[in-house]
Order: sequence, then C-alpha cells, then structure tokens
Amino acid sequence: MRARAWFLGPRLDVRKLERDSVATAPLVVRPNGDGYAVLFRFGAAVLFGVDPEGEKEFVRSVHPL
Repeated sequence: MRARAWFLGPRLDVRKLERDSVATAPLVVRPNGDGYAVLFRFGAAVLFGVDPEGEKEFVRSVHPL
C-alpha cells in the first residue's frame, strides 16, 4: 500500500471536513473515494492508497484550511 506524509502548514482547521469523515480522532477522510487521508491539527496529513494525481488534488483542496 502506498503511504505518504505531508506537512501542510503550522495548523489545520479540520472542522470543515468533519461532516464527511470516516473517523474524527484523528480525522480520517476519503479523498475522492480513493484511499484514506488522516489529518492532524498540527499541520500534517498522511495519505494511504491515494495515487499521485489524487494526492496533488487533495493537497490543493485542503490548502485553504
């Protein structure tokens, strides 16, 4: 399984993603139904089973957070 960790910034406001989540502590979402993304409020995200193009799209989508 492909896994990659990203440091996205000093802090993430993950509240906007909680309604579409698989779990909330830590927050787990399904980016585009492909794999899983685990987001941490301290600015990190770990993506499991997401293809490289899906990773780029997901990182762009959470950038405003």
